[in-house]
Amino acid sequence: MNGKIILLLLLAGAVFAQDTGFPQFRGADRNGIAAGEKGLAKTWGEGQPQELWKVPVAGGFSSPVIYGNNVYIMDYENGQDIVRCLSLETGKESWKYSYEVSYSTKNYGATRTAPAVNDKYVVTIGPGGNTTCLDAGSGKLVWNKDMVKDFGTRMLNWNLAQNPLIDGENVILAPAGRKVLMASVKLKDGAVEWTAENNNKSEITHGSITPMNYKGRKMYLYCASNGVYGISSNDGKEVFFYPGWTVKTSNIPAPLPVGEDKIFLTGGYRAGAVMLKLEGTSPVDVKEAFRLEESLFGSRVQTPVLFKNMILANRESVEFVCIDLEGKVKWTYSKEKIGLCPFMVADGMMYIMTEKGRLLLADISESGIEIKSKASVVKGQQIWGPMAISNGKLL
Repeated sequence: MNGKIILLLLLAGAVFAQDTGFPQFRGADRNGIAAGEKGLAKTWGEGQPQELWKVPVAGGFSSPVIYGNNVYIMDYENGQDIVRCLSLETGKESWKYSYEVSYSTKNYGATRTAPAVNDKYVVTIGPGGNTTCLDAGSGKLVWNKDMVKDFGTRMLNWNLAQNPLIDGENVILAPAGRKVLMASVKLKDGAVEWTAENNNKSEITHGSITPMNYKGRKMYLYCASNGVYGISSNDGKEVFFYPGWTVKTSNIPAPLPVGEDKIFLTGGYRAGAVMLKLEGTSPVDVKEAFRLEESLFGSRVQTPVLFKNMILANRESVEFVCIDLEGKVKWTYSKEKIGLCPFMVADGMMYIMTEKGRLLLADISESGIEIKSKASVVKGQQIWGPMAISNGKLL
């Protein structure tokens, strides 16, 4: 999508509990669920949800994040990546940081990713691989790295689209370069704490890292060009590598942990989906619990959401689909033209933003989906960027 899009802030409903924010891709727990939201409206009346402000930004698929009273988003203008900090209440810009870039913006606009932020720092990865850590309060540069130059990352046809992961005092990156598959980098100074060796000659994809705890051990999951990895959070050692899952053309959805020993993977372009089961500790064995053809489940762009033992996503045939944890399709929904759009859960309800800008409020259960309210909030053609919500305000 080229040209301009509009960033909207909408009042989602009445709020009775303070939320912790939406500080990174897919929220605080990186699962597409805003767990802290309470007291949101279950239906909308006339004039709801209320538009509070709107701000023009460059076309693309960047998504906003929220920390406290600040909104952070990637933008682009005149050959420069821009990191913007806006007021959540007014939309006014508090600061911006920019740097020159040379990648092409012809395919699907300029921006791609969501920042990751904590109380001190905000980290962004630009479409050209420029990784920047800024002071979250002032926007001053703390450090920057270039995935292509520093790690040997190969640029992709549609530019890079990895969303950074902040974990404690470090940011976790998956450059999948010539020697380094993954790296843990200190936020305070950019020093590399550990690297995971790229022993399988993997290359970067459009996907992002997901943390997972398995038998008391934290690891980082990543879908590379030739398989899926589990990397130890302590030292970067390879916990497992499973070459049985790849996505041709473009691997975008991130891995979805299911319980403590399963991982759900999906993709478009005929990839379908697979549920992996982990067994043992040293080594960790990976087995397939089930595999689904694209006709049953295959999400090209969006990472699925695990909600009440249901796995939900846009099927490649542009339907919304629900499967259980055994891989059985429970229902599909195609009454509304949804497309490859973003969706999320807040206060027990599903929010779906269709590709053309229609916001759906839905009640989800194993027996089906019930659309409670609809609102046309923005005009669009390929709205794929994830939403963010905090204290009843939806971006």
